[in-house]
Amino acid sequence: MKKATNLISFLILMMVLVGCSKETVHIDFPFEVGDVENIEMYHYAGAPVSAEKKIVVAKTDITDLYHMFENLSLTDKQVEEITGADVTSFRFNLSDGTNYWFMSAMESRTES
Repeated sequence: MKKATNLISFLILMMVLVGCSKETVHIDFPFEVGDVENIEMYHYAGAPVSAEKKIVVAKTDITDLYHMFENLSLTDKQVEEITGADVTSFRFNLSDGTNYWFMSAMESRTES
């Protein structure tokens, strides 16, 4: 339960930082890349029951994902609530037994 509380606190902090600052920020993980044992990736389009799961265990792939997220620019964006978006989530499982989630939702649009 304490781990879930830590995760929720971290996510709320990230949302507050992005929402209040009105400027670009970067993800600052509360752990080092060497602490990550594996990363679980989930992807689904529309409904979570259709989620595909992949587990990343190669240290080079873990390092690449960690640095890719660290370098992402986050800004406060006004979005509309959507249903049926493509969702990808990443769970960083650490060697001490804790885990951290990172989620991304995208809507596919076609312009005519």
